[in-house]
Amino acid sequence: MEPTAEDLISSEAIYRRLKVLAESRRLDALTLRCFDLVTGLGATGCYALSRLADEGLDSGCEGDIPSIIGLCWLKALSGRPAWMANPSDVEMGEKCRILLAHCTVPRTMLDSYGVRSHFESGLGVAIAGKFSPGPVTLARIGGESLDETWIAEGELVESPSMEGLCRTQAWVEISREDGQRLLDNPLGNHLVMALGRQGAKARGFLKIAGISQTKKS
Repeated sequence: MEPTAEDLISSEAIYRRLKVLAESRRLDALTLRCFDLVTGLGATGCYALSRLADEGLDSGCEGDIPSIIGLCWLKALSGRPAWMANPSDVEMGEKCRILLAHCTVPRTMLDSYGVRSHFESGLGVAIAGKFSPGPVTLARIGGESLDETWIAEGELVESPSMEGLCRTQAWVEISREDGQRLLDNPLGNHLVMALGRQGAKARGFLKIAGISQTKKS
């Protein structure tokens, strides 16, 4: 909708430069301080990170190192790219409903997508995607030494397109207990979402590695 031809060209240039950097430094993953692009170039990395993730390079934004580790971990478990997003709303009832939203998402996770501007800045190119309903797994890594985790399996029930939020959105239902654990000990802002039920494999790995899971306070 909003992006201009110049925005699309800038986003392609950012993608190509990041690809060169990743190949020259033999990176397995990267996380971008994306707001430096917004303030310095008037451009965004959303398109570049989406495309790199689809090409096999786990790519996150906002310089969030715990989330990029989570992206790598959930891709290793699921065999597909994962998505980092903001929990923009939480509704507690018989189940917990979490509204996830972010402006970048691997397009191979989506049923369909379009392009819009980056939500916070109104600049550049962002991915406005639609997910198909189905089972998903949410995770967050945190703690002082990145030695704590929160994991929950749930159902993606709706993929809205509300104004006033980042462009790709998903309502996910999880158990009330898992939602309460998240509220009691959130471990950070972004959550990582993988398609499918990956909880058993994730918990099996954590048990072997001796990494703790969050509990209700």
